[in-house]
Amino acid sequence: MSSDWFREYWHTIEVYVDRDKKDCVQRGCRSIVGQFMAATSRYWDISFSLERVRRSFSELDGLLKQCGLAKAALESIHHLVSGEEEPIDEGTRWLLVSLTEQLLDGSITGQSP
Repeated sequence: MSSDWFREYWHTIEVYVDRDKKDCVQRGCRSIVGQFMAATSRYWDISFSLERVRRSFSELDGLLKQCGLAKAALESIHHLVSGEEEPIDEGTRWLLVSLTEQLLDGSITGQSP
């Protein structure tokens, strides 16, 4: 998936999860994305209806609990996806931009170790 490259950087957004639980979350997220992408091949063509977004959030919440994430990790993820998040701090913004640029210019690969 297009976001797999970020897996090793979860700690930079204060999501601390051990490898087995990361695997569980990653597999589950792929399934959730597969559900809302099933009717189209282009991300921008998916439904962004409030109902679909709520359903996806509910599925994510259930997945995180099923995978056994610690309370701190659950809270960090909920904060990130809540829409009530504070603006991204400059350090995090720099990291995301830098890593994305490196991925685009081929300096790093999208492959997990």
